[in-house]
Amino acid sequence: VGIKFIDYPNQGQHTQWVQGMNTAITMKADVITLLGGAMNTKYILPQAKAVHEAGIGIVTVVNEDLSQSQGPYVTARVGQPYAASAKLDADWVIMHSNCDTDVLVLTSDEVEGGVTEVNAIKKEFAELAPCVKLRFANAPVPEWSTKIAPVVTPLVQANKNLKWIIPLYDSMCQFVVPAIRMAGGYD
Repeated sequence: VGIKFIDYPNQGQHTQWVQGMNTAITMKADVITLLGGAMNTKYILPQAKAVHEAGIGIVTVVNEDLSQSQGPYVTARVGQPYAASAKLDADWVIMHSNCDTDVLVLTSDEVEGGVTEVNAIKKEFAELAPCVKLRFANAPVPEWSTKIAPVVTPLVQANKNLKWIIPLYDSMCQFVVPAIRMAGGYD
């Protein structure tokens, strides 16, 4: 299609995002796509402003819920139905649990749409299954590989009524499943 595409991989660290934005300015890019729920321009405001002043567009993808506004200096966004998907997660557990369960919800608080997901899950359980005991545990995106197992494994071992774990983001599953197995639990 005649475009020059440059991938700027990172591990979710804000300092890396700053480097990427500065590189885009130096290279005189036409547009920057910030891909990932935690990549919000509010964390790198000076660079987002500099990119904007350089005439470079910023597009965010899978960042905010459809009900949320786009971040500062963002030209366009591809919002996600985070609240709707969280509600469906809750409905699945409610339908299959007969209200006889504890549920662990794994969150990543820095994901902009995460707040709407947590609120949607809380609301759905409160309305349809108030007898379910909800627990929430936060794992920042760059730390999923080191933070998820130390939360999941002991909870599964200690709480035989913990029958459901809802990871809000599908990529969390690669750390949840082994943690459950290490605990001798189900999957």
